[in-house]
Amino acid sequence: MEIGRTRGMVIVPVFYEVDPTEVRHQEGRFGKAFEELISTISVDESTESNWRRELLDIGSIAGIVLIDS
Repeated sequence: MEIGRTRGMVIVPVFYEVDPTEVRHQEGRFGKAFEELISTISVDESTESNWRRELLDIGSIAGIVLIDS
């Protein structure tokens, strides 16, 4: 997201088999997987906070939602 802001690039997220709301709020299956990742790789609080903020931003952008049904 930072490169998009600093260079004026257009960001178009693709949400493959995940609802953007789950990404935005780190809930549901996405939230569970994200929590497992955080605990597995042991990131510092600053990095985790940055990731959560970026996920909030990404989940708030209009993107492409692909649900395989």
